[in-house]
Amino acid sequence: LELIYVGTISGPRGRDVMIEGLAQAVSMGCKHVRLTLVGANQEQMTFCQNKVNALGVANYITILPRVNGDKIPELLKSGDVGICLWEDRPWWRFNPPTKLFEYLVAGLPVLASNIRTHTRYIKNWENGLIFDYDAHAFAHAIKQLLDHQDKIRVMRARALDAGTQHLWSKLEPVFLNEVSKVAQS
Repeated sequence: LELIYVGTISGPRGRDVMIEGLAQAVSMGCKHVRLTLVGANQEQMTFCQNKVNALGVANYITILPRVNGDKIPELLKSGDVGICLWEDRPWWRFNPPTKLFEYLVAGLPVLASNIRTHTRYIKNWENGLIFDYDAHAFAHAIKQLLDHQDKIRVMRARALDAGTQHLWSKLEPVFLNEVSKVAQS
């Protein structure tokens, strides 16, 4: 199972939940899982490498630096499931992260923390899996995915379908219509 996270790699964005959760999953017997974190600056890479080494999961986690946006689609092709997690903070309850839609458009089911900006778009076992924002819940979600790998193919198709609904080509006419209404009033 290839998990991928693209974005800022920091505490509030789930860095410790992902690394510690993966370590817990491995200790629970989940040996066929890998996590790739994409987007670390040098300080974040050093922190993550030290944490990964301390937890003994260096063989299960790859940490990559920030990349240009045009490289992201190719990186997403290597994943089975995208990860989208934020702490539940008021300012993150209303604007869904771009990565959520990037994952869906790439046909990746999304492993997402239980926050309104995620649960509005991700439905359990439809196009992803929702978990509480903590390492144990993340580990349990990984185990569920490994135990039900047969469902991932169907979730991928549903993720792609959900993602295409949010492509700019679909949203632009609606957006322009609403702007036109406001401009005319």
